[in-house]
Amino acid sequence: MKSKLLPLSCLLLLLAVGCSPNDRAYYEANLDDARVKAEECEKGMIAALKAEDSSKLQKISEDSECKFASEVHEVQKEKIAKVKRDIERKKRKEEYEKQRKEREALYAKQKMEREAELARRKQEEADKQKAFEAEYQKNVTQLTAMSYPDFYKSLKACGYRMSSAQCKAAHKLKDTKRKAEIVNLIKKYPEEKLKDFRSSKCKGIELDREYCNLATKAKRKQDQDKVEFYVNNKADFAKDFNECHKIYIKLTKAKYGEEAPYRKALQKFQCRVARDAAMKYKIWNFKKPIAL
Repeated sequence: MKSKLLPLSCLLLLLAVGCSPNDRAYYEANLDDARVKAEECEKGMIAALKAEDSSKLQKISEDSECKFASEVHEVQKEKIAKVKRDIERKKRKEEYEKQRKEREALYAKQKMEREAELARRKQEEADKQKAFEAEYQKNVTQLTAMSYPDFYKSLKACGYRMSSAQCKAAHKLKDTKRKAEIVNLIKKYPEEKLKDFRSSKCKGIELDREYCNLATKAKRKQDQDKVEFYVNNKADFAKDFNECHKIYIKLTKAKYGEEAPYRKALQKFQCRVARDAAMKYKIWNFKKPIAL
């Protein structure tokens, strides 16, 4: 009997003090009930608004249970929203970190691929350079051993190009080969023969601009070498100079129309070079002999 009277006495006590059995503390402890009550009150207010029942609307507005339930429910909704925002923020952060790591991994991979490609290209270039250098050295050996006419054909075929190993070697050797050929011409065509060779290459049907140029330089060198020899060997100079002096005297004594052979002799190598060497000794003509 007491167990039945106790709830009733408690209920009477609550009514006496004006309290609701479902106050704020209750709803804070029973969130589902708070949600259900808040939704119920919200539906009631909507219905009262539609029915334009102001007294019912006021009653619901002033209902403490509706107030407590709505307030607790709103707080809970905000907490849930905050938790969702935090979860979403964390999710976005995790996604950002994931994408960042993926980007870094991709960048590292691309960097490795670029470095590998660069290394491959460098090695390929080094191999090409090595092969080119070997071919170049091979052509240097072959062209060095070649006669000048054959060498010049290769050089002429290259023009100004130096892209191939053969053309690079030809251009590298051209000055050396030309100098060697000038020396060779001096040996092959001594004294007046070189002048005749030059004449044949610088005009007429045998015109050869390359050999005309080489023969001209060879003749100049031949003359200069002989002049230097005379400067350093005065006795030899005097002997040859005096021979030319004799020819000069014959020229001066020759009859009109008979001078040509003597003039020609004075223009030949020995007298031409002796005359040039004489200038080094401040002797300007063949009029007087040189005392030995």
